[in-house]
Amino acid sequence: MIVGAPLMAMLTLRLPKRLTLMLALGVFAAGHVVVALGSSFALLLGARFLTALATGAFWAVANVAAARAVPHDGPARHSGSLRSELAALRSGRLWLVPAACATTTGGVLAAYSYISPLLTGRAGLSAGLLPLALVGFGVGALAGSIVGGRLGDARPHTVTIVAAAGATLLLLAICLLSGYAAATVLLVALLGFFGLGATIAALTLIPTSAIALTRRRHSAAAATT
Repeated sequence: MIVGAPLMAMLTLRLPKRLTLMLALGVFAAGHVVVALGSSFALLLGARFLTALATGAFWAVANVAAARAVPHDGPARHSGSLRSELAALRSGRLWLVPAACATTTGGVLAAYSYISPLLTGRAGLSAGLLPLALVGFGVGALAGSIVGGRLGDARPHTVTIVAAAGATLLLLAICLLSGYAAATVLLVALLGFFGLGATIAALTLIPTSAIALTRRRHSAAAATT
């Protein structure tokens, strides 16, 4: 996903956004079918890599497309260029946003990777109740995406900082209270809410910062000429 988001966003720069989103979702769905039916580890690894690549492409393009109510646009309506996109990547301030996003998301997903042994082995939750705990994380992540997206439009910096700080405190609380099943299940659901909320809010800052930097550079160039 780290590789796919910026790379696929630039490679599909001149494609209609609807087409890019449909292709990304198609690859994502096909990859999961392969994962479900396959039995080879190499096949599983390859399919997961492709689905992650498609996921990164989808988030990068959908974030921009959603801000325009997804119009039926084509290549001729795009005013940017690959050179301007690459020039924006030279800004150190721009890289702070994906760095914060990667740090928060990495911490949340690292904890999520060990939810099963944490709940069954340490908290003592029965294996039959584990899917419900995972559903709680999913519901929290969905709610966090919605709330983080809505509030992030108005105050992206504030939402990003608050959500990331909340996710950090929740991770610490899980470490301290992981011996209690009910508390851990609740904390896992809240972790999905704050963790995904921080990611959505941070993602809104990336194109906004890039556009601002490009406009500032164009204004400076126009002033000098």
